[in-house]
Amino acid sequence: MSPQELAALAEAVASRVVAQLRAAPPSEPAALVDAATLARALGVSPSYVYANSGKLGARRLGSGPKPRLRFDLERAVEAHASCAPGCTAPATPQAAKPRPRRAASKLLPIRGRAARATPTANTEETHDA
Repeated sequence: MSPQELAALAEAVASRVVAQLRAAPPSEPAALVDAATLARALGVSPSYVYANSGKLGARRLGSGPKPRLRFDLERAVEAHASCAPGCTAPATPQAAKPRPRRAASKLLPIRGRAARATPTANTEETHDA
């Protein structure tokens, strides 16, 4: 292809692209929301949103090891409705188990004095001034 033919082809392509852009209705950019906002909108936990981020159309902001995720709210709601049977079920939070208490058998000395394991009501403590 000669340089003149290449220039004419580029001009024709550019003219066609400009014509199509002028004919297309202007569209507003989609508002992106974070995982917590999407979780509230879907009625699920944020961990569910992160676990299904690919199915919900996540957009990664940045290229680091943990880029922030943003979602087009309308698209994510539609994706959630269509993938509900195949998506991972939200984890139900379990109540924390109470930790067992340790017996106060050995206490560390405070200011050079040995501390008592269980002080009694009748005992007076004297403090060094």
